[in-house]
Amino acid sequence: MATGCSSAGPWARPTEDSRAASTPGSHTRTTSWSRTWLRYAAALALALLATPSLAADPADAALGAPLPSPNPSPVPESFGSELGALFGKDAGEEVSSGDESGGSDDDDDDEGSIGIVGAFNGVSTFSPGSNGAALALNSNLTSLLALSENSATLLAAVSPAGQITAACALYNSDGSLAKAYMGGSMSSLNATAVGYVFGIDGSGNVDSMSGGVNGPVNALYCDNDLQLVYVGGNFTSTVAGLTSSVATMRAMSTGSLAIYEASNSTWRALSFHGLDGPVFDFTKVKDHVYAVGEFTATSDNATHTALNQQPINLSACTITGGNNAETDGFSDPHNIICTSGSDSAGNTWLMRDKLPGYYRIDFPFRATPSLLRLMNTMYEGRGTKSIRIEAAQNNQVLTMSYLDPTSRVEMFCSQTCPLPQDYNWHEFRFVDNAETLANITGVIVNIVDWYGMGGGFNKIELYQRDAQVYAIDAYNSSPCSSQGIRPSSQVSGNWQQTTAASYHGSYLTLGVNRNDISSATAQSATVTLVPFVPESGFYKLYMSIPGCQNTNTCLQRTSAKVTWLMNGKHSVVTTVTQHNLQDDEVEVLSGYVPASTMNFSSAIYVQLADANDLNAQAASAEVVVNSFRLERITS
Repeated sequence: MATGCSSAGPWARPTEDSRAASTPGSHTRTTSWSRTWLRYAAALALALLATPSLAADPADAALGAPLPSPNPSPVPESFGSELGALFGKDAGEEVSSGDESGGSDDDDDDEGSIGIVGAFNGVSTFSPGSNGAALALNSNLTSLLALSENSATLLAAVSPAGQITAACALYNSDGSLAKAYMGGSMSSLNATAVGYVFGIDGSGNVDSMSGGVNGPVNALYCDNDLQLVYVGGNFTSTVAGLTSSVATMRAMSTGSLAIYEASNSTWRALSFHGLDGPVFDFTKVKDHVYAVGEFTATSDNATHTALNQQPINLSACTITGGNNAETDGFSDPHNIICTSGSDSAGNTWLMRDKLPGYYRIDFPFRATPSLLRLMNTMYEGRGTKSIRIEAAQNNQVLTMSYLDPTSRVEMFCSQTCPLPQDYNWHEFRFVDNAETLANITGVIVNIVDWYGMGGGFNKIELYQRDAQVYAIDAYNSSPCSSQGIRPSSQVSGNWQQTTAASYHGSYLTLGVNRNDISSATAQSATVTLVPFVPESGFYKLYMSIPGCQNTNTCLQRTSAKVTWLMNGKHSVVTTVTQHNLQDDEVEVLSGYVPASTMNFSSAIYVQLADANDLNAQAASAEVVVNSFRLERITS
């Protein structure tokens, strides 16, 4: 397939008249009928006919032969006009290369465009009385051409297996072409790798668009006023968004939709995480660009929340090391928690020479780990070469994932996960099912292999995915967290910390005599919990309720009043029964919550509810508060 243009410069901008008949901006895409039609076409030439004009040479014709009379079939009329709206001038006008009866040559000033389809060996320019210049083409490739006064220049050729299915253009203030953008299924251009979309100017200079996207492109739309290129297709992310961080790879997802800022050659961050299906077309109405495709909703759900925004407070955990080094300053496994020091004594944890070992973290609270971050040691040539992650309660081997630093492809590991010997953070995502991760009481990092004389670490961090806030404030966040906003809790009234042998962790309990339930003291006792909400969106609010059998207080259990201040103007109230025998997590409310800022954060208030459901034989009532979890849901 060949695509070429000429006129006053290699590419020409549509006139006001031609653009008025089309959608504002510039775009083309291969529609369903044209995709079917192009299966039978080996080549396409887009010509902007002026003096000189463009001829495409069929395989059985001599190069430089005059262009035959236009055949209206099989090209649909809209196909030529759509391409003309992209690159042509006066595309809606009838095009003529000369008057057959010997009319004036003034008609040659009329410019237009035409799509020429067939299997071509070459393309040539011609003018009356001249054979013009010929350019040989490979009919198995998609070729991009630029036309000047008497020549056609091959700018680029797309990989044999690739196809261009969409195109649009941006223009300079003087009307000349700035750059044309092509998208499709191509993976290379002139033997240079491209990511399904690229830009090219009339001199053949290619804009790789920061690597493009990671899947086929179906549609492009160029907004000339804002110098933006809208890209739609079957992809999940821009290549630039495929960072070396497994923590942010899903948060960077663009879900079949991306916007390229041509003025500074960068991808624009979207205010949401794309769409849940492919995009096939764009159109602009007034100031809004609309995407068309097979999608039903945005992709804003919990799986796209960055995994490194909810740190687990390791300072509140029980930390032990297996086969700790006997060297002074390197034997304490606490050394690598909340340290900003260099790889040295007091800042690094090492193991004994030539022996395997482990680093164990036991939670004093319930948590669902989602991300482990490690920085290796290189002290005296030592370091950890590979690790295995296990659940502390039963030594179950957990499946982890990481991004290969070279290919940026997500890899999975279980028995051995590699750890490079450098001073970079290396991230491992927990990928087991939600039930397995929710029941984890701690994590064991086994050192399987090592560099030099033995293994060890310089730094460690652990995160959970969802926004979680604990009633006991010492469990919240991490004292060394760099986040300006952290989850927190405050207590007013006679709430007591409870630790039961059969329950993992501690929680708060409010006990009140039956006759004092309605008193001002009992009703004002409140636990206020403020979570850190990293992104605005719709959330479900879950309350973790320890079972009453843990403390044999099922007779005294009653209901809690939960008030959720979702934003500065809206709050919702519900009553949560707490008669569960076993530990439970229940959904209590849901709704839209803005992101936490220094000026406002969503807050949850827990109080004693009216004791309508208190057992008649109970002399006292109690309610408990452990934690709340916010899960991002599809909008």
